[in-house]
Amino acid sequence: MEIDSGDPSSIGCVERDLRNHERNMREEQKGHDAETLIEFFTLENEKSPNFYFEYELDDDNKLMRCFWADAESRRSYGCFGDVMVFDTTYNTNKYSMIIAPFVGVNNHGQTILFACGLMSNESTESFVWLFTQFLHAMSNQAPPLLITDQDAAIAKAISIVMPVTFHRFCIWHILNKFSEKINAMLYNEQYHRLVHIIKDSETPDEFERLWNEAMELTNLGCNEWLRSMYDIRSRWVPAVEEGADKSLLARHGLLEHKASILVDDASLTDARSTYLLGEFENLHLRVKEIDIVGNTGIPNYSSKSRESQQFIEDPSEVRAKGCGKRLKSSKEKAISKCNRQCSVCGVAGHDKRTCPTLNSRSNAFAYDMDNTSNEPGEHDTFTTIGSSNRQIGL
Repeated sequence: MEIDSGDPSSIGCVERDLRNHERNMREEQKGHDAETLIEFFTLENEKSPNFYFEYELDDDNKLMRCFWADAESRRSYGCFGDVMVFDTTYNTNKYSMIIAPFVGVNNHGQTILFACGLMSNESTESFVWLFTQFLHAMSNQAPPLLITDQDAAIAKAISIVMPVTFHRFCIWHILNKFSEKINAMLYNEQYHRLVHIIKDSETPDEFERLWNEAMELTNLGCNEWLRSMYDIRSRWVPAVEEGADKSLLARHGLLEHKASILVDDASLTDARSTYLLGEFENLHLRVKEIDIVGNTGIPNYSSKSRESQQFIEDPSEVRAKGCGKRLKSSKEKAISKCNRQCSVCGVAGHDKRTCPTLNSRSNAFAYDMDNTSNEPGEHDTFTTIGSSNRQIGL
């Protein structure tokens, strides 16, 4: 602002004014976050009909879940949606709602976003709704391969909505649990060996042989968690995966190698390049006619209009099962400590050391002792007799 104005005195405001303006804007926005989000989605849909979104409200008109996918993400799914990764994250927003991105990898090895969702809970019903909206946005084309963690609700929802999709568990999540599920000494000694067996085995027979040898030598075969992971090895061990078309990568690699040789030879002269470019068009058309698998086009969807849109309440703050404990500030800790009750009188705000009741009793007892010591009695008589005996040498 100073550069645009040319002089600090020409800005017309100071830093405090900007902060006050930001505070006022936040106050105006308070209570309208969900409504603003849906308005933004509606405007995006008006600008681009291929922007897809959907949402649901609870009985109190509070936002319960929503889903969206823009035109570019939907086109990317048509090109790179053969393998998709789905996971949920926590503590990423003010209301602690679960954000659920659908991601993949493009031809440059870059992570790309296909779609995204927000949910207030991680029930099977929520995941079924989310996956259903995903299929609606992607022309009912389910991904051939879907990678997730071992969440039971996600697995059940996939079996309901995408029964033909090959569901695989993320090997990264499983390997990270080895340190928790295996004895510390055995983990330090055998972890790298187990990882080598899991990742580098080329055939199911090789994996079975090496795995059984490792279990016998290390006595890890008694570990219940490892046994449970072995029972579902086809879901996460690369060499034992069932149903997935492993020849796809081999075909792609072979064709890419042959094409690179052809391009290298054709690029040596202009005549070769011109001829190959002309043949590419004809060859591409002939290849597309051989086998057509489904339709990957993007249909137009008309989302809820702004005129029919009702007032939407902000979602309630939720606690997801994977969010962990919230870190408390020093102020919160001090306030919680003030609620402790005294073990003597039962009143909050102090402890036994500073209890006024106990202190008043102590003061009264000390006062009584002082008064008693000032009055003559048997103790004084014996003291006088003892003093007299000492004086006469008895």
